[in-house]
Amino acid sequence: MALKTLICLILLLLAPAMAEAQAADEVDKIQLLDIKHAGDIDLTANEFKHETRGGLNFSTGNTKALTISGSSLTLYRVRRWEHNWKLGAYFNRVYSTTNPTTTTGTIAKYIFGTYRLDYYFLPRTTVYFGGGGYTDEIKGIDTAAQVFTGISHYFVKTDRYYFRGSGGYDFTYEDRVAPNPNQLIHSATAELEYWQKFNEIVAFLQTVKGWENIQHGYDFRLHSDTELKITMAKHLALVLGYHVRFDNRPVAAFKKTDTIADISVAVNF
Repeated sequence: MALKTLICLILLLLAPAMAEAQAADEVDKIQLLDIKHAGDIDLTANEFKHETRGGLNFSTGNTKALTISGSSLTLYRVRRWEHNWKLGAYFNRVYSTTNPTTTTGTIAKYIFGTYRLDYYFLPRTTVYFGGGGYTDEIKGIDTAAQVFTGISHYFVKTDRYYFRGSGGYDFTYEDRVAPNPNQLIHSATAELEYWQKFNEIVAFLQTVKGWENIQHGYDFRLHSDTELKITMAKHLALVLGYHVRFDNRPVAAFKKTDTIADISVAVNF
């Protein structure tokens, strides 16, 4: 009887310590869960972002030209549904060219617009589809239309940096300058995007996207965009960019590679 009483007394004395240890263990589990899911998209909230840019570019490749450019990017997410609009225009004053269809002193334009809809079926993973069009006189394309679909995933995502990958399918119709025939292009696509915010002033973005023609394997395209954004005020930033556009099978008489170095002012909210 005395032994039972002693055991009960010991258990009563240890109960607070055991409860405290269990509570601490639960806190640790919650903290580990938070770390595991840090950076996940909050699918219960909405999000809106917009940025408009205007600036000057210097282009090399098929033409050497000074360019006036403007673009806008709008993101509007309603819980799991994310809408993205991209619009842009480059007007090039050509002062040197190797392209027989373009003469110096003329204006060569590159105008584009796309819409993309992402659905987050997981906090970091989406399925997307969209479409758009463009005219690219610099590369010998009068008009073009495209539709695309695929899957994207954030491999790493925090408030300071993220790394995202995408893959899918793209169909493009191109009306090329005469006498080149029009093209119907079916492509497998892959894209990698890395963003990092070094501090409250400087941020870096690198995007690389490739298109592989699934009917003609030698027809490959690659776009690389490198940007450094320097915040000057709450809603105002200076953006320095370098863009490479490579086409392994360009329109006849056009070069494979074009580059654009630009400086622009961005207004965002």
